[in-house]
Amino acid sequence: MNILLTPEQVQLVQQYLETGKYTSVADIISEALRLLEVKENKPQRGKKILEVFEKTGFIGSLPDADSHLSSNYKAIVRTEMGLSDDSR
Repeated sequence: MNILLTPEQVQLVQQYLETGKYTSVADIISEALRLLEVKENKPQRGKKILEVFEKTGFIGSLPDADSHLSSNYKAIVRTEMGLSDDSR
């Protein structure tokens, strides 16, 4: 597979190589693809977390949990899923 990069992308790849953290262009592409996969799966992870929370009520069962903790937790999960506050 051939990949064409813009001059700016080439410069960015060179900068990453110069840091020493990556030893090859393939390493950089692998990391970029891994991060893309994480980004694409983020809403699914949040949905699973929310489902578990709603089924178990775990946060509400904590001894020191106050009434705001449950709603704050759900808001965090909704943010993780990429949903807005008005989607409740």
